[in-house]
Amino acid sequence: MPLLIGTTVEEFRTFVVPTAMVGWPGAAPFRTRTEVYGAPVGFYDRYADTSVEPYVRNAPSGIACATLTDRMFRIPTYRIAEARSDAPATTHVFEFGWRSPATPNTLRVKLGACHSLPLPFVWDTLNNPDSAEFTGPNPPQGLADALHGRWVEFVKTGDLDQWAPYNTTERPVMTFYRDNKPDNVIVHDPRRDEREIWKNDLNPS
Repeated sequence: MPLLIGTTVEEFRTFVVPTAMVGWPGAAPFRTRTEVYGAPVGFYDRYADTSVEPYVRNAPSGIACATLTDRMFRIPTYRIAEARSDAPATTHVFEFGWRSPATPNTLRVKLGACHSLPLPFVWDTLNNPDSAEFTGPNPPQGLADALHGRWVEFVKTGDLDQWAPYNTTERPVMTFYRDNKPDNVIVHDPRRDEREIWKNDLNPS
């Protein structure tokens, strides 16, 4: 069967930003936590060295979230897409880049492009009051139109026009709101350097 699969850019922030962990001082507890969750020794520090706008890792919690986003979400998603690359049914991979300005903590740290954030966009329910706690005020309706439209297209046809199926050569990923800007574009092998460091180091539990 055709498959539509993907992640947000900052998945793991959902599990840290609203909790006391967002204020943990220093790198040591986060370095330990990433290793407990299966990131190889040294990966926390490698992610600390690759911070770029707009997904800046300027705090220990942000570095840990970036590491664990790949460990728990993005790399396993790619593994599925890779395993299906020669299958008779297509696999389309997406990434969601819009950053929520909501700050569910006393430190005013933003949720960012976190886990589950695409749901009110995919279902086109931004007007639901319950969505506001997650999206903050004035989320982009155009993004909801784009996501909802592509999901409906996929459900109806099992295919997506001008969105190439994933393959292990070009690795096309449809990026919604790339770099937190209103551009929905195909990106080939986004953050390749970080993807490649997991080649031999991911053992999903």
